[in-house]
Amino acid sequence: MIIDKFLQLSDKQTVSATAPSTHEVDFGQPTPNLGLNSQPLYVVITVAEAATGAGKINFALQHSATSGTGYADVLNGVVPAADLKAGAQVVLPMPVNHKRFVRLNYTVDGAVGNGKFSAQIVAGLQANTPPADSPRIV
Repeated sequence: MIIDKFLQLSDKQTVSATAPSTHEVDFGQPTPNLGLNSQPLYVVITVAEAATGAGKINFALQHSATSGTGYADVLNGVVPAADLKAGAQVVLPMPVNHKRFVRLNYTVDGAVGNGKFSAQIVAGLQANTPPADSPRIV
């Protein structure tokens, strides 16, 4: 998975209460249409530091016609905090039609301790499971 800094929504952002991502992506046109892409895009949220608690986090992709205001949910995924271990990923498909500005919103429901998340828009997914222990030369 190749990460473009300009398509990054969060970089190890601490989440313990409802908050938007630290960055928004400006697609540069009023009505971007990703329908002609040769490959689909995804929003990948990676857990940098495990969240704790019995609550849940709703990861909502939002869009707006203007920067910083008027955001509405496009799609979302709800994950229990207990499942958000370091290295886990939540993947949301990027919609073909959306407004000019896109961000992620973290909605905390219940008790959730400080988790850290990185989120970005990517073209390819890295879905391999690494081996428990790599070979070593001694």
